[in-house]
Amino acid sequence: AEPQEELGPGASYAIVCPRRTGSSFAAFGGFLSTRKAPEAVVKSSSNGSNGTPLTFQPLMYSFGLDASIAMGPSFDVGLRGTISAQPPTIDDLTLQNSLGMDEYLLQVLGTWHILALDDIGFRTFGVTTTLGLGPSFLSYRTRTYVDSTNVTSTGSGIAIDATWNLQVMCAISRSIAFG
Repeated sequence: AEPQEELGPGASYAIVCPRRTGSSFAAFGGFLSTRKAPEAVVKSSSNGSNGTPLTFQPLMYSFGLDASIAMGPSFDVGLRGTISAQPPTIDDLTLQNSLGMDEYLLQVLGTWHILALDDIGFRTFGVTTTLGLGPSFLSYRTRTYVDSTNVTSTGSGIAIDATWNLQVMCAISRSIAFG
């Protein structure tokens, strides 16, 4: 909305509200690196022995979409859908002990615009923080070897994911920002 002139100097930021107050969408993609890997071993079905611990693949590709609705001058609520996948190692002929995983995530989001980008053009720099909570479906695969032959096993599960993000952005135009 247009700022009202009769508010005078020192008008509250919440009253002027230079930020877009409708819905917003953001698409993103990139790479994720794992700092704390899950621990897993393969248990042999023939003799019940545990093998060597599996090495977790440290790199994932991640793509997603956020959709939010403004609930006030500084707060949004919304949904995030994300797909994160690790490169498959099934076609790799070298002997290995590896654990790979794909994740399909849906979260409810709460966003606080600490320093909001505005549509009037007064501020082109912004800082926001987002908290997300929701379920994720995991699909995992292991590769290990028995008698110089790679063996693959797969599985799936459900987890609850909590995320916290801090975004720093710079506006290029009224609808495009990078950060």
